[in-house]
Amino acid sequence: MSERSENDLSADTAAPVLTRDGRVALEEKARRLEEEVIPTCAQRLREGESDPNLIADYDRAVLELANLSNVLRRAVDAEDLPADPLVVELGDTVTLGMPDGAIERYVIVHPAEAPLDRLRISSDSPMSKAVLGHRIGEKVEVAAPVGRFQVEVLGVER
Repeated sequence: MSERSENDLSADTAAPVLTRDGRVALEEKARRLEEEVIPTCAQRLREGESDPNLIADYDRAVLELANLSNVLRRAVDAEDLPADPLVVELGDTVTLGMPDGAIERYVIVHPAEAPLDRLRISSDSPMSKAVLGHRIGEKVEVAAPVGRFQVEVLGVER
């Protein structure tokens, strides 16, 4: 993630933008935390287990559920927002020409949705920050931790 921690994801004042399939996956994750993970940890703690890892897992799951619930409650679907088919926006799948000639595709998503699969990248990532708002055909400089490089926006799909 970026400088913000996962625990800060719900602190945004603007409504989070999620893809519809990302919303479904996050709802399933929240359901699993609420119905399986947290009750299982709580039961083990009630039975007297005092493993620090179990306590940390329980605390982490409760916090993650609270953050996910907050994001889901406030979120709007990217597919419901007006889109410019030539400009990279949150929720879009962008096709990029990389410096080595490779072609890569990413879906630019809210940070809560990014860990769901390898295709999604956080809107807070250097790549996303570089290409958001740019048009098809533009070359954009990415300031990544490994150094600066240039990519070309080859395509945008919603």
